[in-house]
Amino acid sequence: MSMYPQGNVLDYGYAETGERSKLLTKFFHNVYLWMGIALVWTAIVSFIGATSPALRPMMMSKGVIFTAMIGAFLVSLATQAVALRINVVAGLFMFMLYSTLIGVMIAPIWLIYRQSTIGAAFALTGGTFVAMSFVGMITKMDLSKLHSILIMGAIGLFIASLVNIFVASNALSWLVTYAVVIIFTGLIATQTQRLKEFAIENGDNATMAGRVAVIGALTLYIAFINLFLAILRILGDRK
Repeated sequence: MSMYPQGNVLDYGYAETGERSKLLTKFFHNVYLWMGIALVWTAIVSFIGATSPALRPMMMSKGVIFTAMIGAFLVSLATQAVALRINVVAGLFMFMLYSTLIGVMIAPIWLIYRQSTIGAAFALTGGTFVAMSFVGMITKMDLSKLHSILIMGAIGLFIASLVNIFVASNALSWLVTYAVVIIFTGLIATQTQRLKEFAIENGDNATMAGRVAVIGALTLYIAFINLFLAILRILGDRK
């Protein structure tokens, strides 16, 4: 079941002019604004955690990373479950809490990879994100079935990642890495289409649009972070 109010994704061509076009632009402006703020905050948290002598030992602990991963997963589920019933400020607070936990979780990348590699991975992820968002915005094909399949795949990858923390299988780790690239690249496009569908059908409801913009920013942020980490590992230029 979708977290968004339902509409017909294949019948919206008429709505992309005039006032509806303005609503669509405003909605996605908010989505990308919240997502961008969360990404910047995650970068700040992770960098400070990795470079601070007092915090560095804790940030490199597998126990801390595992706890942050579980905490982020639970906060993500809670945010998506209640975001349509709480105000935007509360939703954004939960989103920022999630991005903080992700920052804690990925802090070791600053100690493992060269900054040039991190920059290259971010640029590649950003380019992929823009391209797949464009696909999601312009395609007339209904991607809802594909979205459901990709979501199930993402859940499977999350479970596999948890298991691999304990079994430490290099083969499983690389399998998950390449699967993440495929699945989350697709999710960017399918999620963008779902958000567009909502914005066209319900964008004139300012309260609901604000709430869904937070959910949309969260889901696209999750896709971006997972794709970034997978690409970073594939580039693999370690210190």
